[in-house]
Amino acid sequence: MSKFTDIYIDDQQVTPQHIDLQLDQNDQSASWHIQLANNAQAIVLYDQTATDAVSITESIQITLGDNARLCFLIQQALQPCTTVTQALHIGMGASSQLTSGIITQGGQRVDYSATAEFNAAGAHADFFGVSKITNKNRVDFNVNANHCTPDSSSNQTFRSIVHDTATSNHNSRVSVARNAKGTLTHQLSQHILLSKRASGNAKPELDILTDDVQCNHGATIGQLSSDALFYLQARGLSKIEAETLLLNAFLQDSLDQMAPEPIRKWLKAI
Repeated sequence: MSKFTDIYIDDQQVTPQHIDLQLDQNDQSASWHIQLANNAQAIVLYDQTATDAVSITESIQITLGDNARLCFLIQQALQPCTTVTQALHIGMGASSQLTSGIITQGGQRVDYSATAEFNAAGAHADFFGVSKITNKNRVDFNVNANHCTPDSSSNQTFRSIVHDTATSNHNSRVSVARNAKGTLTHQLSQHILLSKRASGNAKPELDILTDDVQCNHGATIGQLSSDALFYLQARGLSKIEAETLLLNAFLQDSLDQMAPEPIRKWLKAI
């Protein structure tokens, strides 16, 4: 598939569409569109790699018709000097469903944002983010869910493993309009810091202008459990093996939720 090609889907596709994209110095900005017609269904896998010198700003418009279902997964494997600014703008049709996930590692700076407009009843979106960052690198996950009509719902789950002097920021905002009764939302942000100078920040926000809603959020920032490490080492694992097992378990839950079973094999190890 050529770079940054618009995608239009008007049927129920069983085979995932795979975008395998190698960014280079010529790719400084991009804008493209994924559109699903009413009752359409698709899985779009976006595998993004980049060389050291790349700095790109990318805008992706997602439009879902009524009863449409889309699973859109972004996986980034970036070099240490790469900078990626990525913005998703999402319109949800009635009873549409979206699973939107990003997996990122490497890169000097990754700034990912998603803004979803819930303007029709029954729309639901799940947003997931997983990152592992090292050195002085930085990742920002920013998600805005704007519930403007009754009986829509959204979930946000973001997890980061932070090494060295790296920084991970999770900013999530849910807005519920005055007439958006029956809204259901959940926000979860979790960081594991693997050095004293690593930084993790969570900023969940709720702006609710009506009653008869269920909206909650949670955030954790900490280190690996010393008790869990001791338990595993007491059963014969080395310290490195115990740490690896706990970190994999921390990320795996999000990976299992964002990816349907048939396509999990596409997700590279992080």
